[in-house]
Amino acid sequence: MEYENPVLLELRRLSRSGEVDTLSVLERVLNRVMDAQADLTPDIRPYDSRGRGGGLLMLDTAVPLLVLPDLHARRDFLMAVLEKKLARGISVFEALCRQELQILCLGDGFHSEKRGLFRWREGLAEYKKEYRRHKAMDLEMAESLGLMEMIMILQSVFPGQFFFLKGNHENILNEEGEGNHPFGKYVYEGEMVKAWVIKFLGESFLYSYAEYEKNLPYMAAAESLLFSHAEPAACYSPGEIVDIYRYDDIKLGLTWTGNGQAEQDAVEGILSLWSSVGRGRRARRVGKFGPPPLRAVCSLPLLAGHIPFSTSPGDSSFKPTTDVPEGKAAPASRPLHVILAAPAVFRLPHGTPATPPAPSPVWLLQMWPMIRSR
Repeated sequence: MEYENPVLLELRRLSRSGEVDTLSVLERVLNRVMDAQADLTPDIRPYDSRGRGGGLLMLDTAVPLLVLPDLHARRDFLMAVLEKKLARGISVFEALCRQELQILCLGDGFHSEKRGLFRWREGLAEYKKEYRRHKAMDLEMAESLGLMEMIMILQSVFPGQFFFLKGNHENILNEEGEGNHPFGKYVYEGEMVKAWVIKFLGESFLYSYAEYEKNLPYMAAAESLLFSHAEPAACYSPGEIVDIYRYDDIKLGLTWTGNGQAEQDAVEGILSLWSSVGRGRRARRVGKFGPPPLRAVCSLPLLAGHIPFSTSPGDSSFKPTTDVPEGKAAPASRPLHVILAAPAVFRLPHGTPATPPAPSPVWLLQMWPMIRSR
């Protein structure tokens, strides 16, 4: 009988489960991930002014990187990614085990959004009756909390290889402040989730999980790419991102920026300011190491999630291709190889050519046949 990794078996179980794990299991997973994140070394997550891991991740430029868009409770999508066979015949999960791959998630683990619209409407009726019946919300939480349990397990087992950025949906308290806004899109999703967690898991777990969310990083950097959940609203320096826990406006500016809300040339300013971050296997010239030198123009693209795309729902398949969609550009050739699980948003400084160099270091794993720019 072929050996199967127990972590993979647990992830597979979570991806199919129709109910939320018990409180004791969730607390154990949460405690482990908090310990693992606290133990990240400053070459991976530079320390902020508190002496803790700050808001910036430094990716290893010598290891290929897989970038995942907003997940929104899609356990099947994450599982399909982990079990996807790479060109060498091994799976993404096996590549993680061999330390031959990094994965970066761009945030937004909670809320099934439009995919679960009818269930949300049923859940709203349950919420109004204080969850005396709660079948619809139980299923929503099995997906949302189950997805995040998978994420936390991967962060714990692969702390230097699997990363998750904070998005605007990482707000289980549904609070206003500390870089958060309450969330309600189709119904009252934020308040419904909070009320469900308090009723069935308790306030202690609610606040412990909120602490996990608030300690997530906000941006990742590599030699050839920058990543954030949303398009940056203004030009932020590496030092400001490292010390982001002092700046609620920057937290908002990296998680809530919508169409047309970013300052003019904000991304161009960031790309110029950050053009030297990420030299070598990991970047060190951030935070207490001092900012990188300014450069007027660079070819460093920034990738962000957050903005909805037109997609075919329910498709978790992958179609590997080396094509770059029209109007999008790949970075100049660098040691870092990137796989994008579409969709993601490219942002480039003015004047950067739209056609990728050959050979391109960017491979697209297209989840849908069409990728549309916003």
